[in-house]
Amino acid sequence: MTYYGSRLRTRLVPNKPDRGLKPFPVGTMELLYNGNWTKYFGSNITLGTYSSPYQILESTRDDVHNRTTNVKGFSWSGGGPFLNIKVDMRQSNKIGAFGQRTSGSGTYNIPGYGQVPLRYTGGYANPTFPGDPYESSYNDYKKVLGTSYFVPNITSWGPEAWARSAPKLEHGSGFTALSESKDVGPMLATSAKGFSQLWETLGGKTLFKKAGKSGLDWKHPQLGIMAPGKISDHYVNHQFGWAPFVSDVQGFIKNNMDFAEYYKRLKRDNGQWKHVRRTLLDSVERTKLSSGTGWYVEPSGYVHQNLFCRPGAAKFEVWEEKYTLVTTSGGFRYYIPDQDMNYPNNYPGLSELYAWLTMQGLRISPSSVWRATPWTWLIDWQFHIGRNLDRVTEALYDGVVCKYLYLMHHTIRRVVLYQTLPFNDGDVLATYARNIEVKQRIAAGSPFGFDSPWETLTPWRLSILGALGISRAGFR
Repeated sequence: MTYYGSRLRTRLVPNKPDRGLKPFPVGTMELLYNGNWTKYFGSNITLGTYSSPYQILESTRDDVHNRTTNVKGFSWSGGGPFLNIKVDMRQSNKIGAFGQRTSGSGTYNIPGYGQVPLRYTGGYANPTFPGDPYESSYNDYKKVLGTSYFVPNITSWGPEAWARSAPKLEHGSGFTALSESKDVGPMLATSAKGFSQLWETLGGKTLFKKAGKSGLDWKHPQLGIMAPGKISDHYVNHQFGWAPFVSDVQGFIKNNMDFAEYYKRLKRDNGQWKHVRRTLLDSVERTKLSSGTGWYVEPSGYVHQNLFCRPGAAKFEVWEEKYTLVTTSGGFRYYIPDQDMNYPNNYPGLSELYAWLTMQGLRISPSSVWRATPWTWLIDWQFHIGRNLDRVTEALYDGVVCKYLYLMHHTIRRVVLYQTLPFNDGDVLATYARNIEVKQRIAAGSPFGFDSPWETLTPWRLSILGALGISRAGFR
């Protein structure tokens, strides 16, 4: 289970004025007697409780942070794990479709009055949301505020957070391109063959020898003949051959044009801590959970559904609107001795050459060898070995580590019920909603990322941190 802190705070805002524990009125029923609308002994319509006894349920789990003093006053010494769950039921507990409804020519038997027309002044409440997977949990605040219901597991974002946040010194894949240069000839042949076949398909003439006859005849090839084998060969050649190759060539040219600025920035930031923020995901989704015919509000029953409304015509839709924002915040540095002119035996020419090799991705490293090995991209789809090797390479060759790295995950889940009530004088749409907001923050376990806590670091990795001057006490 993900650790969010040792301190737990909760906030429960009950419904008012009855605090959600007593019946509450939603309207008044009257009958037409001797030409006058009259209240009777059952005129006040009350419901047992709201759909939830609370307006707002909120919990926060975190750690107590020490405060430090700076020139501007007090500030926190660092971040830390954090979880906030907030459920807002105010739009679900409201009374909707408020108005005055009559039975028209319909009548109902009221003891002591006989068959009489009825009139209702009020609204409808206590909705249920068919299709909401958490429908049965909102009344139990312990479930609502528990981490197993509304809180998604965000630990899988850890590798992506590091990959997108850590400084990238390699702007090309020169080593891989060189290793694949032997395939340029076959790629060119496949592409040329593909263009030739396209020419024939569009009506170009082809020369061939008829079976059993001597001599040569001209003939147009038939249009529309399917050749999936040839098409797939050409597709693979383009997708995994020419497209990456052309991209590498373009990147190589662009990197050379930008080298002066790259080299200036590389030397300037070498050994310096830099704060970075990245957005990994910013999405909005809208999904229909359920729809159909049915009456999902109160009061209900024959009088409301058959006298005040057209029977069987009530409709509903339940939608889920979900907003997700995933971001990172971290402090990173890299240190390359070859770019430190104060480092013994460093020379400007060699320093610039090493920077160029780094930028173009021409250094021999575990990452470059892995990427150049055939079919490793397929293994990476499942096991992410290449991403782990990248992290080892970053630490070993470039001294890339973090002083702190936080992954923030923010979701707002709004479940909306659209209830159409078919009253005799026209349809009325009543809308009810529940809002569930979850904010999470988790911290990297060590300067090597989220999946490498201090307790599991090998002596080799600890030696790297020692060489870089990074201690556990200085890691936030």
